[in-house]
Amino acid sequence: MAMAYTFGHAGDGNIHLVIGAKEEDESVWAKINEPNTRIGDKAFRLGGTAIGEHDVGIGKAKFMAAEHGSALEWMKKAKALFDPNGILNPGRMFP
Repeated sequence: MAMAYTFGHAGDGNIHLVIGAKEEDESVWAKINEPNTRIGDKAFRLGGTAIGEHDVGIGKAKFMAAEHGSALEWMKKAKALFDPNGILNPGRMFP
C-alpha cells in the first residue's frame, strides 16, 4: 500500500504545496509528479511562478527552462563560477 502526504500554506500570495511519499515504487512517484506538473502549468497560465521563493527543489527543477528561458544559461554560468567543482547541491537545480 502506498501512502502519500501533502502539506502547505498560503499567506502573502504564495501557495506552497508539498506532496511526498515514503515509496521507492516509480509508479507511485509518477502519480505524485502528475499533479505537481499540472499545478506548475496552471501557475504559468495565471501569470505566476512555479518556483518557490525558498529554493527550486527536485520537483520544480523541470520548470526552470519555462520559468527563466534564455536566462537559464546565465544562471548555469554563475553557478559554475561560484561552484566550479559542482559540490553545492549537485544535480538539484540543474539536473
